[in-house]
Amino acid sequence: MFLATLGLLILRAGAGLLGWFYLEKAAESLRVELKQELQRTSVSGFPMLIGSPQNCNLAKQFAVGLVELATRHPKESQPPPGVQGGAEISSDASPEWVRVSNLCSVCDWFPNGELPSAEYEEQLRRGISLVGSHMVASRRGLASTVGGKDETAMLLELLRFSECAATARLALRLAAIRVAGEVVGALTILVTEGRLASEASLSQMATNLGSLEPHLPSVAGGIRVEALALAVSIAQLTKEKGERGSFEGLLPSTAVAAYRFRRDESLIRETMSAVDIPDLGALRQAAERIRAQARLAGSEWLVEGLPSLYANRLVQQHLVARFRILCTVVDLELVRIRDGKYPDSAWSDGLREDPFGLGHELRYERKGSGYRLWSVGIPGLNGDLDGKDASLMVEVPNLTQRPSDDAKPVS
Repeated sequence: MFLATLGLLILRAGAGLLGWFYLEKAAESLRVELKQELQRTSVSGFPMLIGSPQNCNLAKQFAVGLVELATRHPKESQPPPGVQGGAEISSDASPEWVRVSNLCSVCDWFPNGELPSAEYEEQLRRGISLVGSHMVASRRGLASTVGGKDETAMLLELLRFSECAATARLALRLAAIRVAGEVVGALTILVTEGRLASEASLSQMATNLGSLEPHLPSVAGGIRVEALALAVSIAQLTKEKGERGSFEGLLPSTAVAAYRFRRDESLIRETMSAVDIPDLGALRQAAERIRAQARLAGSEWLVEGLPSLYANRLVQQHLVARFRILCTVVDLELVRIRDGKYPDSAWSDGLREDPFGLGHELRYERKGSGYRLWSVGIPGLNGDLDGKDASLMVEVPNLTQRPSDDAKPVS
């Protein structure tokens, strides 16, 4: 009896030690992997639109300005500085730390994934959003003071800034996607209103947009980083505190914690792999399956902690759809300039793939002497091709109803 008890104690001690050792190694391995992921996503390879690439890092300068902007305007709905009922704004409205973003070829905001606090990250997120609101609102003022060419350059600068602002942190990436979406909307209005009417300016814009699409802000890297950071936190927490459960009477808490962490880590890694599933329907099924497995395992905290694969990808796909609509609108204006009219409804030469169209292209039809162009949006995943999302649709009126191509901005 004594020997049996002694043997059981030795087994329990050995299991506890092995569990602690496993968690220690897992935590260290995950920390290394997280740093590698952050280093990989911190290197921006977006193309230069203005000037020459410089090996400089403006991340700290951006961060100071963003936090200052968010601090000055604690309510995000508050009108941006200098914007009062559409009043004219000088070209100096663009903060210098945004203007010089065209010099930044590598932006490494937080190389170790460390932020001073959650509040600081929130200030950065809000600051990025405010920059978008500020710059796009100032577009109206800039339109009446500097003309279409400089206005387009300013918006393209802001589109590049949104890519630069998309760090590996998911919250900041989503804020950057919002900025990019606002810019895409402003550029679309600029073109459809006939404000950018010359063939040379439209051709240059088409070239710039074509080189930017692969570098639009995406959520994939941010989701992988958040999932890895969650795994690191779980490993550290379970190593320090252990975990009680149904095996408590037989195994020490560190052994139970190691077993459960290994199970939950596999679900976290499934989430990281599912990020790259291209089909939204398949992605949604994978996300639901992972969350169901987590609930079945009793890991409700994991369900709450993991980023939403489907919802976040929808935000990204929405941006991609609007961007491709913008590129197609530019192509259609070039066709109109060359042929004197928009192509008929059978036109498909310049239609791009619809991210929501399950392999099909954007939809296009003539309306009078104008046209209608749209993405099917989320309903398209269920076969509805009419287009239900007004933000994914462009209707250009008859040519006689449009502003004159020769109209000059009011000085």
